[in-house]
Amino acid sequence: MSDLFSVIKENQNWSGTRSEFRELISIIEDSDPEQRRLKPKKEHASRLPISDRRIQWFATESIIPKPKGLQYHYEHLVYYWLAILLRNQKKVPFKQLCGLSLDWNIKQAEEILNPKNNKNNFKDMTEYPYNTFPSEAIVEGLQKMGRKEGRALKSTLLRLAITPWCHVTLNENNIADLTPEDADILAGAFRQSLSRIMEER
Repeated sequence: MSDLFSVIKENQNWSGTRSEFRELISIIEDSDPEQRRLKPKKEHASRLPISDRRIQWFATESIIPKPKGLQYHYEHLVYYWLAILLRNQKKVPFKQLCGLSLDWNIKQAEEILNPKNNKNNFKDMTEYPYNTFPSEAIVEGLQKMGRKEGRALKSTLLRLAITPWCHVTLNENNIADLTPEDADILAGAFRQSLSRIMEER
């Protein structure tokens, strides 16, 4: 039986819909269910197979990248299995894996999954963030302050220089989800805020 990383690499050119993504993961799980299915919280309970709900939640929380349109690709496989192995082998809570696909690039994720690097057991990996997952106190504190993930996330900011003295800063991670209607709402909110500031002067 091929190791998990080899199976993932065989699908480098794969793409498909969510149902096809679920089916592919299910096939990979079924070849070694005791190692590849998700461990439940309760001991001695049966391992949990892939579900549409889990895929949706992983994408919503950026554990895996958001689909490109309606399509899933190789990178979604990589991050999906990285999350499952971190959960199964390191017992990392999923709430601490939120933003995983934003924090680690695809090369880092592949290096962890590749057994030839002796890193797939997640030992001696001080260069990766999982060793610095925050304590429960930090998680709860950050959540109270509005960071629902409970840990600091990396973000890429895009600054629009509308004039030399008027700049608007956007988080690139959110731009793909915007609609023309959203743009109109943001423009209206900016206009209202600017008018309010001008009246106060």
